[in-house]
Amino acid sequence: MVAYLLVILAYKASQERSAVDWQDDVAGALGTLVRSAVVPAVYRSVADDTTGSDVLAILCAVDCTSLPEYFDIQKLLTPLLGYPGYLDIRVYETLQRESEAIEVPTSATKHYLVFNAMTPDDGVDGEFNDWYADEHIPMLRAVPGWRASTRFRLLSARAGTISRPPRYLALHEWETREAFATPEFKAATSTPWRRRVVVERVHQKERHLLEYCSRM
Repeated sequence: MVAYLLVILAYKASQERSAVDWQDDVAGALGTLVRSAVVPAVYRSVADDTTGSDVLAILCAVDCTSLPEYFDIQKLLTPLLGYPGYLDIRVYETLQRESEAIEVPTSATKHYLVFNAMTPDDGVDGEFNDWYADEHIPMLRAVPGWRASTRFRLLSARAGTISRPPRYLALHEWETREAFATPEFKAATSTPWRRRVVVERVHQKERHLLEYCSRM
């Protein structure tokens, strides 16, 4: 069995629905379409100084034999959104070791997720991935409040606001937003290697700061 990460980004979703409503209703709806070992995780965007997008993010690890069609997902979720809006629906494969299962954040308590997607310039993929594995994630582990970092590569995408989303996705899970103000986080995001690879050689970026729709 091969598992993939299903990502659904619903733009301008209703803010009147509670976190519990979103978590329960989305999980129940998707449960009729996909086969998954875990309940889908639902997040709401949080505006900060780098992103102001209003998005509801749904993450779910799915069996390759049960990947739903785009229009089935749209038909299912549009009534919950409360408007005839648009969705980004994407499927990713993991960049973790083959022996590791895809990990979708499952904590029932409040936490934050940095959704960071990028496409490096041609010929830079090798160094880009080396930087992530050998420097960036090891340095993030030293930041107070860090929980997990998982990386993926895009396989397919439908509809949405951009014709082709960035090639690589990293999900960074944090206990609090205060982690971003620590010296350790600033050190992890301001190295010469990061500048050479990310600042100078990445031509497509997408970032969302997401808050888990917790019952707590």
